[in-house]
Amino acid sequence: MKKSIRVSNLTLDLYLDYVRPSAIKTGILEDAVTEEGLPYHVTDEAIAKEIEDDMRFACFNAGYDGVKRTHEEYIIHEAEQMLYQIEVSIKYCKDDKTIEALSALHDAMSANVKIKKVRKEVEKTSARSAWDKGVTSYAVELIEGLEEAVSGGYVDESDLESPKLLERALLNGARDWNEYSWGGCSLIYNGDIANRLCSPSELKKTGNGERKPNRNEEWLDVQARALFQACELVKMAVRSAVVA
Repeated sequence: MKKSIRVSNLTLDLYLDYVRPSAIKTGILEDAVTEEGLPYHVTDEAIAKEIEDDMRFACFNAGYDGVKRTHEEYIIHEAEQMLYQIEVSIKYCKDDKTIEALSALHDAMSANVKIKKVRKEVEKTSARSAWDKGVTSYAVELIEGLEEAVSGGYVDESDLESPKLLERALLNGARDWNEYSWGGCSLIYNGDIANRLCSPSELKKTGNGERKPNRNEEWLDVQARALFQACELVKMAVRSAVVA
């Protein structure tokens, strides 16, 4: 966590985390060329050229409004402000091509903002026990996979607000969390699972995962239970960050 907030850092992170990947995804820069007829590199100048001039202000003039936030929280805040600015630009723009480009950029950025907010909610979860900390780690990994799926267009951002569709997206093709765990979609070694979910005394008791966790389960079964709880944690984070 950065101790101070500098506008230069904010604008750079806003660009790298939100504007650039969203512009690439929507293909806004595909036909961009310089005055000399050469292809543009993916830079902030290219972004500014492809969207309206008033968007340049939204992209590159992030300010400080006096509210105490972490650096990461402020980046999300500025991204939300930029989304509002895009909506205003779309409302008053008369050029169909520009409206189409801005709308695509808005939708891509909106999905990105939602995922970032969900991750922040999960990371804020109070986890004291080794088990709870392990569940939180699984939840963060699930969100990372979800972010890739949304960015790649495999999952619609509207699915985030449906618990059933959200869980289906998190399962990534598996029928349930048992199949997800045993299918190699998460940790595959007993020792890694034990180290993530066990306290020091539990690790000692199981020989760092060399012995079974209990009479009725294998370590992959234990991981499946943790993944189920991680999924529920993500659902709660979505309700807090997106729906509320």
